[in-house]
Amino acid sequence: MPEPDLVYVASGTMGTAAGLILGLPAAGLKSHVVAVEVVGRTDTARRRMASLVNRTAAHLHSLDDTFPAVDLHDSDVDIRTDYLGDGYAWFTKEGMEAVSLMMELGGIGLEGTYTGKTLAALVGDVRGGAVKDRTLLFWNTVNSRDLSEFALAVDYHDLPHPFHRYFEEDVQPLDHGGFR
Repeated sequence: MPEPDLVYVASGTMGTAAGLILGLPAAGLKSHVVAVEVVGRTDTARRRMASLVNRTAAHLHSLDDTFPAVDLHDSDVDIRTDYLGDGYAWFTKEGMEAVSLMMELGGIGLEGTYTGKTLAALVGDVRGGAVKDRTLLFWNTVNSRDLSEFALAVDYHDLPHPFHRYFEEDVQPLDHGGFR
């Protein structure tokens, strides 16, 4: 596979996106990270991301002086905010279409909070022609481990009452396996 020009990743907890921003150049790759906002803290996200990358780089450099020193500025951080929708954990039409597309074309299940919105940004850029003739990589952050056995062993009635509705009624479009 050729080196990706753009790497699309969810910026939920920032750790994965920051790790890619720091790690790709450290590995000698020139790929640009496109973080997709899924939490809704856009007013401070760029500053926090740059700080996380810079602090991590400084720590790694202190342990191994061959690790490159980094001075990332807020303006260097690419965080897409146009796929957040109503906020964290609220699915979007574009995200659900991307989830369906990935399942249909690749047989890969995604979820609507992180990976659906991230893939929607990539699909939107492709459809809009913004990434023509570029190599793209979708960084799938969804947990691929089947935790059904553990979930079935838990009685949701032991959770605080406000959580019960998530087990008793449809709340979002993916609750029964698809976008409606």
